[in-house]
Amino acid sequence: MIPSRRRGVRLLSATGALLGIAILTGCANVVDVADPETRGFGPATGDLMISVSDVEHLDVRPADVDEIEVTRWFAGSSVVGGTDAVWERHEDTLRLATDCSPFLVGRCDARYEVRVPPSVNVTIEGDSGRVSASGFDADLRITTASGALSVDDVGGALTLETASGALRATGIRSSVADVTAQSGEIELSFTEPPERLTTRAKSGEVTIEVPAVAYRLATTTHSGEVTNAVPTDPDAEHSITVETTSGRITLVTGQDGPST
Repeated sequence: MIPSRRRGVRLLSATGALLGIAILTGCANVVDVADPETRGFGPATGDLMISVSDVEHLDVRPADVDEIEVTRWFAGSSVVGGTDAVWERHEDTLRLATDCSPFLVGRCDARYEVRVPPSVNVTIEGDSGRVSASGFDADLRITTASGALSVDDVGGALTLETASGALRATGIRSSVADVTAQSGEIELSFTEPPERLTTRAKSGEVTIEVPAVAYRLATTTHSGEVTNAVPTDPDAEHSITVETTSGRITLVTGQDGPST
């Protein structure tokens, strides 16, 4: 019979080993430790809402597809608590999430890649995690509570909003763009002059790069320096409005701005 003290030591050692494995596994990228699964969610026309919850990274792009296609990487392993991943569609809403125990000891991460027909207007609402989107000529709207937000090569109407996290948009061709960040740096780079750009930031630096044409420019900041190298004209057909509570505002033309 093994003394209770020795059994306790062995149990603690085994638990410690499992915790060590869980920690080491949790340090790896989910794409490196999980096999991809791909699933179709039927055709989409008009508008699509993507609801995201507790996902490490969501990437959305238009593609030459007849239906919504989703590829998922899910790494779920735990010593304590349950792990699961959710992907489901109800009418025009696609829900992507992880369902992890609040008492989880281990790993519960998921990455999703969504491909949609090019004509579909997409709205994304997320609570946490990185969100990226690129290649849209249709309208794109993204709202996140926490996590980095990156967008590239968008030509439709663009709306971006984050409560906390860096926001970066490059290669933008949109004629109308509305960008809001409560906390975090905003960096915008346009390859075509926007007819109307509105940017609001509560706390964080704002950098905007646009083609060198004249703009009706309005900047407001309660605490922060404004640096402008963009041509201005009160009667210009293109307009830029930037409002910040705290943070520097920098506006440059394409040849002066950072490389994208």
